[in-house]
Amino acid sequence: MKETMTCPLCGLENPPSAEHCDCGRRLVAGEASRANPNKLFTAGHLLQAWGIGAALVLTEGAFSWYLPVPALW
Repeated sequence: MKETMTCPLCGLENPPSAEHCDCGRRLVAGEASRANPNKLFTAGHLLQAWGIGAALVLTEGAFSWYLPVPALW
C-alpha cells in the first residue's frame, strides 16, 4: 500500500487518510487525473443570459418612447 497520495493538481504529498490536499483539490484513492466533468457554462446558461440582455434592451427602448432617459451605451 502506498504511504502517501500525490495531488494531481499541485504535486504535494498527502497522507493516505487525507480527503483534500492543502491546495483544495479533493483526493480520491485510485483517481486518474482528468478534467472536471462539470462545465462552468452550458448552452442553457448562455441562452438565459442572452434572453435577459435582450429583455433589458427592449425595456430601455420602450421607456425611451415615454421618458427622456439617455441610452445606456
